Amino acid sequence: MTPNNNKEKGGGKKDIDKEAGKELRKNILSELNEDQKNILSNLEDVRKSKILPLFLRKESINFDLVNNVYDLLEKNYKNVKNLDVIVDSSGGDIHSAYHLAKILRRYALEKLTFIVPRWAKSAATLLIFGGDEIILGPTSELGPLDPQIIEIQKGIPHTRFSPLAIKTALDLISENREIPELVKELSAKLPPTIQLGQHIKSLEIAERYVIKLLTTKMLKDVADADKIASKIGRDLTQNYPDHGYCIDIEEAIELGLVVKEANVNEWKMIWKLYELISKEEKDETIQSLRKILKSQGLNDRKIDEEINKIDTGIGLSKIKI
Repeated sequence: MTPNNNKEKGGGKKDIDKEAGKELRKNILSELNEDQKNILSNLEDVRKSKILPLFLRKESINFDLVNNVYDLLEKNYKNVKNLDVIVDSSGGDIHSAYHLAKILRRYALEKLTFIVPRWAKSAATLLIFGGDEIILGPTSELGPLDPQIIEIQKGIPHTRFSPLAIKTALDLISENREIPELVKELSAKLPPTIQLGQHIKSLEIAERYVIKLLTTKMLKDVADADKIASKIGRDLTQNYPDHGYCIDIEEAIELGLVVKEANVNEWKMIWKLYELISKEEKDETIQSLRKILKSQGLNDRKIDEEINKIDTGIGLSKIKI
């Protein structure tokens, strides 16, 4: 989850991902293939709903996505009684996620449900707080909401950190004033005063968005809704040790969210749809990367080696576009 005033620029692997997406990766808002359509139609029949699939594997929740989803809703989702939104996303801009949640509410006349096959992390976790309920399964995971700040050096993203790290550093400075060398070293690594305040303020923004979404829909009829929503917001923005922490279905329920586990029949269809779209996106991305690598003069053996590195998580950090 990144604040929208910290935009990433530069080259390297991130540019490769973007180029792969531009060239061949199917936009999740475009038409599904026949197998995917059939599964989606069957799932709609079973759930008696209209389903919007938002598979955002390499797409960030951002300003443009809000525009694209709005256009799609206007075209295909007017006067929908029960709207289900399937979300697969690593996150994005918190303000766009909040706005998109509010927009989606306008198109569900009675009930808005978010379904998470695999993950809705960071800003995507905030997005799904906009519904009446959340449907999860064995593989589903949500995540903490501490905003991720991108430090830019010479126009290139350098490091990513949480405002919670700033609070930890300030606590260390306060506790170790008698060690001037340590205080000096820690102080030198902190952002300028104004930026420091803005970064810490971003935690409050995330918490406030959580409270506003939960108290106006999911928890609106629950006793002590304000208290429960405040605790959820505080826990997700301040009380988890890492931004990538896995919040599964049991922990989501413990937090106080309105969560249901998908029944066996529904989950089989949800997971099959996820697998089909995931495989298609992976195949298209690999084909796109092959084109990029070939244009750089690599032979077929080298291309296969680099593709294998991606599959095993090593990545393409040395390749520039």
